[in-house]
Amino acid sequence: MQAQAGGVMAVAELFLYLAFAFLAIRFFVVLSNVVFPSKLPKYNAETQLTVDVLIPARNEEHNIGGLLADLVQESHAKTTILVYDDLSTDRTAEVVSQFAERHSNVKLISGEPLPDGWSGKNHACFQLANRSRANVLVFLDADVRVSANFVEQAVAYLQQQKLKLLSFFPVQQMRSNGEKMVVPLMNWILISLLPLKLIKVTRVSSFAAANGQCMIFDAENYRENQWHKLVKERPVEDIAIIKRMKNRRFRVATLLGNGEIVCRMYSGYVEAMAGLARSAPAFFANNIVWALVFIVLVVVPPVFLLWKGLWLLLLLYSVVVLVMRVLIAKVSQQSVCNAVVYHLPQMVLLPLLVGRGFFLLLQRQYSWKGRNFKKIK
Repeated sequence: MQAQAGGVMAVAELFLYLAFAFLAIRFFVVLSNVVFPSKLPKYNAETQLTVDVLIPARNEEHNIGGLLADLVQESHAKTTILVYDDLSTDRTAEVVSQFAERHSNVKLISGEPLPDGWSGKNHACFQLANRSRANVLVFLDADVRVSANFVEQAVAYLQQQKLKLLSFFPVQQMRSNGEKMVVPLMNWILISLLPLKLIKVTRVSSFAAANGQCMIFDAENYRENQWHKLVKERPVEDIAIIKRMKNRRFRVATLLGNGEIVCRMYSGYVEAMAGLARSAPAFFANNIVWALVFIVLVVVPPVFLLWKGLWLLLLLYSVVVLVMRVLIAKVSQQSVCNAVVYHLPQMVLLPLLVGRGFFLLLQRQYSWKGRNFKKIK
């Protein structure tokens, strides 16, 4: 019995060592993202490149007008805005048509039936790209909002840094308690696991993250590789594309929004859980073992320390986590108060979110905006 008890103690001690080591690694990753922030520089940008802003839209009548109102104020003169109405059943096409009547650089493209083997967004993006003749392709989701000089500055940065892809994680706007419990988990995982600078400075595809809400491509490179077609069956295209680009040695970068691009991704808890569950496996390279390790080393340690009454270790662990939450909230332009208040509910929801994501991945069944995705090959 003593030998068995000793073995249990040894396992518990090893677990705590691993938990604190993982916490320390994540803490220094967060620090790297604070000390070396990946943000769009503020400067007087000038570029002569022609730009097409490409917007896939399905049932976006409540969002598309706001984005178009931003884009028609865009400071870059050589910008055309193409909106692909993906068989919407609401007033999306009507709203876009009203803008097109007043602004000659706004164009409406009527959608086609979705072919077998394609996810809806990838097909819409590919159709938009096929209709573009510009030097730069700026893909934006219909629910983002941008400043008047965002496109010009982002395109200038793409050109100056000789990038083939530039992606942004917009500042996330959250209004309901449900959104505040779910949406920040995206940046909590991202900023504590990946030094964003390494996306640009290394060729290793493991250091890759992108956000489909904003992806800006060198058009020549896009036409040669047809990126959305390469991942046509995937419900989450962004990380799949950037990994392929890094594998082919193309120069890419991903930045955090600094207020020049913002987004309200979801309108409540149910929509947020459904939407982020689709993306959750991609944050762990679709590897369920790595996801389980992450959850065990992040969620279990404080519960274990509380159960064992290891108060000093629990205090140390909690202080480090609290500092990380504050730093991540600051660099993400999110509420520090909300980051602290909603931390415990988020840790409860994290296993549910990731579990749901891998269940969908294993089932190969997805549904979004009233449309079912085909099985991934």
